[in-house]
Amino acid sequence: MRSSPLRVLGRGYAVARDEQGTVLKRVAQLPAGKEFRLRRDGRRGAWPSSVSSSERLEAIVRKLEAEELDLDEALKLFEEGVERLRVAREQLAQAELKVKKVLEIESS
Repeated sequence: MRSSPLRVLGRGYAVARDEQGTVLKRVAQLPAGKEFRLRRDGRRGAWPSSVSSSERLEAIVRKLEAEELDLDEALKLFEEGVERLRVAREQLAQAELKVKKVLEIESS
């Protein structure tokens, strides 16, 4: 059974664009580590790709563990890492909810 386009839009939608503004139709169009713009349900926002965020988090951890940093620089890196982790957890929770919704719709 196919869903009507209006029903699909009613669940929410998003339009992803690369840095040049081209609409991304497939994940393969976005190279790892690149940022993209996302417009969802009429709201705008820029989210780093999860690959970019995890790579940056790993770099922050390596830098904090390996380098002698002054306190201000270490705190800035730590704050950035905590914020990136918070955003990643939020994105994961949103993705899990979407998957559950799709599975509920498909099973009904």
